[in-house]
Amino acid sequence: MKCPRCQIEDLIEVQAMNALSRSDNLTYICSPCGEDEAFLDFIKIGHVTESWPISRIRENGHFDLRNIMQMRKLVEEFADEV
Repeated sequence: MKCPRCQIEDLIEVQAMNALSRSDNLTYICSPCGEDEAFLDFIKIGHVTESWPISRIRENGHFDLRNIMQMRKLVEEFADEV
């Protein structure tokens, strides 16, 4: 079964070996997606709603973090205005 978040990685058959999505704490996702969600949470833009499958994946299968850093800047600018 493919990861519902990225549709690239295969989930491990034993559910507990996968990452639990921070978006709903119910859905299991692949480890790279779990790391990506943890990174987003760490830079304080966690729980940003992205439609699944996410579109920030490069051809080599890695997440494109340039867009994330731009998103964080926009979030910080918005927070300053409020």
